[in-house]
Amino acid sequence: MMEWVKGKLGQMIALAALVSTIAGFGYAGAGYVTRLEAVEKKSGVSYLGQLKALDQTDNALQKEIIILTGEIKTLRNELSILSKQVNKIENRQDNSSNPLIQIK
Repeated sequence: MMEWVKGKLGQMIALAALVSTIAGFGYAGAGYVTRLEAVEKKSGVSYLGQLKALDQTDNALQKEIIILTGEIKTLRNELSILSKQVNKIENRQDNSSNPLIQIK
């Protein structure tokens, strides 16, 4: 049971790393948009269509991050409940009625 809990904890850590990586890409993308706007002003070429598409993609990614954040919270709650249940089971085990344990 504890191996399962450890496995789920590892999955949550990996998911958090993925979410932070995606957020970093969003921040870097904002910097690129600013640079492209400066290039447009100098060259007279417009990248407005591509920028709007990127903005829509960024919005979709942000929605996915919000969903993933909610799922992480749910997993944490479930993990907490499972951990409490495991502790209760471990604390409830009464070996006094097992004759094999009493043999010394």
